[in-house]
Amino acid sequence: MKPIQSYISWMFIFFVTGSMLTHVSYANQKVILYSLENQFREPEFAKEILPNDFSSLVFLIECGKNTNYPIGYTNALFKAFTTLIKGSEYVNPYAFIEFITQAPSLLQNYFIPYKISRFLKDDKNINAPSLDRLQEGFSVMLYDTFITHYGSFKQDPDTFLHELAMHAFFLAEEQITIQALRNSVLKFIDLAIGKLVWSSRDPISSWQTTKDIAEKLITLVTHNIIVDVTEINDLCWSLVYRFCFFIDIQNDKLPLSFYESIQKEIQQNNFLFLDLPEDTTFLETKHSRIMRALMTAQAKIRLHSKVQI
Repeated sequence: MKPIQSYISWMFIFFVTGSMLTHVSYANQKVILYSLENQFREPEFAKEILPNDFSSLVFLIECGKNTNYPIGYTNALFKAFTTLIKGSEYVNPYAFIEFITQAPSLLQNYFIPYKISRFLKDDKNINAPSLDRLQEGFSVMLYDTFITHYGSFKQDPDTFLHELAMHAFFLAEEQITIQALRNSVLKFIDLAIGKLVWSSRDPISSWQTTKDIAEKLITLVTHNIIVDVTEINDLCWSLVYRFCFFIDIQNDKLPLSFYESIQKEIQQNNFLFLDLPEDTTFLETKHSRIMRALMTAQAKIRLHSKVQI
């Protein structure tokens, strides 16, 4: 059996039988993981399989959840798959939509700051930026600890301060690991967006999937996977640039009506991913960029028609 066929067989068994690593012996776990590692090393995996199917990443994330692996495990997964997808020449938009649709349920628990949440005055602050959350958590933790254990501080200040420092360390460590995973997830998603490829044979679906992807990206904010407006704006910019690139390279293969319908839709509707505020006022907006690409494409088509006449 060829390596890629072997890989597909493994994934078929996993998903059809519902078997996860927690349901097999330690020895079999090692065999399974060894088999997967071998498949990931095959050039065909990054070139042919991963661009069209993210189920292997989903499967390994689920394994980590079911076996209570630490957050570092999931961070390492995204770093590894970021390296793998760099070897992909394209990404299938439908496969990507399927992945980011599952992402909130797969990842949201990793972004809950369980340790520091005990010291936050308002539950809403759980979704605050890491540094703001850490500052409030430190302040409350220090105050509560001194009030509650002031006698211990007077009796043995060195031990008290050492234990206090360890508490602060664990709170900071939690924030650092959460942010590290967030950075890895964002990098993977951004890289995948930059490789999206649509078919000129079905142009309408290219715009629809672009809107679907934008909508799914926004849901990452509601699940605390993304917390900074700059982060979501960067991803939306990547999506806009990629769609504009598709328009540019497929210009002569797409009908004029395609561009006109999208332009009309954008003019008549508000799209959050196009209307997110920009960091600086001197940059072109996403709305302006995509409209410029549509109008330029229409002008080229009309000019080409006149030349032919």
